[in-house]
Amino acid sequence: MIGVDLSRLAEWMQGRVEGDGTARISGTAVVDSRKVAPGDVFFALPGEKVDGHDFVPAALAAGAACAVVRRIDDGWTAALRPGQGLIVVNDGLQALQDCARHYRTQLAIPVIAVTGSTGKTSTKDLLAAAVGAQRDVMKSPGNFNNEIGLPLTLLGVQEQHQALIVEMGMRGKGQIAALCRIARPDVGLLTNIGPVHMELLGSMEAIARAKGELLQSLSDKGKAVVNGEDRQVVAETLSSRCPVVYAGTSPEALAHGLIAGGLNPAAPVQAIWATEVEPLGEQGSRVAGALGVFIPEQAAGYEESTFEFLLPLPGRHQVSNALLALAAAKAVGVDPAVAAGGLAQARLSSLRWETRRFDCAVTLINDAYNANPAAMSAALTTAAELAGPSRLVAVLGDMYELGPEAAEYHRQVGRQAAELGVGLLVSVGTLGACIADGAIEAGLTPERIRRFADAETAAAALPGQVEKDDVILIKASRGMRLERVAHALADTLANRRR
Repeated sequence: MIGVDLSRLAEWMQGRVEGDGTARISGTAVVDSRKVAPGDVFFALPGEKVDGHDFVPAALAAGAACAVVRRIDDGWTAALRPGQGLIVVNDGLQALQDCARHYRTQLAIPVIAVTGSTGKTSTKDLLAAAVGAQRDVMKSPGNFNNEIGLPLTLLGVQEQHQALIVEMGMRGKGQIAALCRIARPDVGLLTNIGPVHMELLGSMEAIARAKGELLQSLSDKGKAVVNGEDRQVVAETLSSRCPVVYAGTSPEALAHGLIAGGLNPAAPVQAIWATEVEPLGEQGSRVAGALGVFIPEQAAGYEESTFEFLLPLPGRHQVSNALLALAAAKAVGVDPAVAAGGLAQARLSSLRWETRRFDCAVTLINDAYNANPAAMSAALTTAAELAGPSRLVAVLGDMYELGPEAAEYHRQVGRQAAELGVGLLVSVGTLGACIADGAIEAGLTPERIRRFADAETAAAALPGQVEKDDVILIKASRGMRLERVAHALADTLANRRR
């Protein structure tokens, strides 16, 4: 945090100071006492298993300038050193959010918020690479995309940072709007809308409205950057107060999405679109395209600028994410040519499409961080393209929070796997078994299917079934812990030779 003392923090959080109110904050906000560095603010939040108040002494001993607490222990105040204090508040989480909201008003840097049913983190990483080619960027670490993670990210902005990229997740109505009240984004980026959290929201329309809260939270001085191929995303822009830039991986796909979403076919819109996408296998794609004015009914536009870049991530869905990132970078003043150069250096966060090729000529793709029907479909399509004539082994598990139609969504994945010619389908979990059922319905023979109840049994059995030249894809919702399968396979394959 830049130039803030304890007294100011207490005002922001409507709390009272015990100790040195003039102590300056030179670090950031943390909720894990093990990560405290000198000058940090430690928020003692209650959790399901532990209470942050139990770790206040450790945080102060590590050099925290301040601990934000709901109660005071005499031992804590006695242990305070010069330059340290406590702030007593009524609600720790609310205090964290209020602190971040007020701190945001002190920042003069642009804030870009990213949300969507799939691709949020990948797009955030691509956007950080694009903007980072010209500016010092702060981005949400890992999955810091909720009511705790977003404020922590914002409070981590330091004097050297010139742009902030925040990821926004949601599990229900009103949550993204609440995050926007804290972050006050200048640019909102919406990747897509799909059946994620269906169990809680009940319908695709409700999901679209919940994700669309980002667009509705932007001021008329902001800018929205959205997937123009997704009709539900396009429909959410119809009531937007700010200018919108639509992205598409081809002129035809962009035109179809814009018209299906309810835009006037004859009305020109601001857009970014790919004119050529050349798949390069594991090396990614070579992309050429344009920014400018696009007319849906003509499936063509007037180019204001053109670009070309090498995207080091395979899959057409990543091309879509990269185009969104390029447009958002331009929206905050980064030259498109510079941003395109940054995309060539992009790297994804952990467990997202981690590809490793072993000496035994086996390729392992660990994409086990999370899954939903759209992401699963994109991963299968991309893996099949990479496999080519080699055998594709798809290790697929449960996708969570899909509601009453969960079994059918899983069967659809199985049918796609069969249609793509998967050589060996490995289903993991109760709903994963529905993937196997769908594959059989679509003609995949039982001999090419293995079923396992959990990651542990799959991890024990699979290494012995891998053959030379196999391409292995591993994907499921995070709670399935399929990275255990990836680790077991990697340990075996590392010791195997051709």
